[in-house]
Amino acid sequence: MECFICGAPGEFDAVSHQEIVRVCKPCSEKVGVLVIKKPTPGQIQTMEKSYTVHERLARMSGVKPKVLPLKQAQDSVKIAFPARAKPEEMRKLNLIDNFNWHLTRARRARGMSLRQFALSIQETESLLLHLEQGALPLGALHAIEKIETFLKIPLRKKELPQKSIKILGDKGNLLGKEIEIVEEIEDEK
Repeated sequence: MECFICGAPGEFDAVSHQEIVRVCKPCSEKVGVLVIKKPTPGQIQTMEKSYTVHERLARMSGVKPKVLPLKQAQDSVKIAFPARAKPEEMRKLNLIDNFNWHLTRARRARGMSLRQFALSIQETESLLLHLEQGALPLGALHAIEKIETFLKIPLRKKELPQKSIKILGDKGNLLGKEIEIVEEIEDEK
C-alpha cells in the first residue's frame, strides 16, 4: 500500500482521524501522525523468554548480574545451604525427628543468641548453625551431647533394651513350641 499523503510506498501503519492508514517515514515525521510500530521477531523472542525474579530485578535496576563459573557457584551454594542430615546419619546418631527444631526452640526459650549459646558450650557458631539447619557436620555427636546437657533436652532417642527370644524346651523345630520374650539374655556357654 502507498502513503496516504504523498503516494510513495508506505512503510508504517498510522492512526489518522479515527482510521488506520499507511504512511511513509518522511510524511510521518512532517505531519506528526501516531505511528503504530510492530515488534520485530527479536523483540518477540525477548518477550517470550521467561526470566527469573533475580534477572527481572537486575534488568529493572540496571545492575548486571554477576555470573559465577559453575564450580564456584556450586561451592557457594554448599556453603550457604548445607545438606540436611541424611536418614542413615540420623540413625547412626539415634537422633529424634526434627532435632534441629527442638534445638532452636530450646535455645530461643532461654533467650540466647547463637553466639551466646556457642560461647556457653564452647562450640563454634557455624557448627551450631549447621545443627539448627538440620545438617550434621563432623564432630556433631560431641556437640549434641554438650547441647543436651546444657539445655536439658533430649536430642537422641532413648535406647530401648534389646529383646531376645528364649526358647523353652527342644530347640529343633519351633512350630507349635512355647517361646518367651525376655529383656536381655546372657550368652550361655
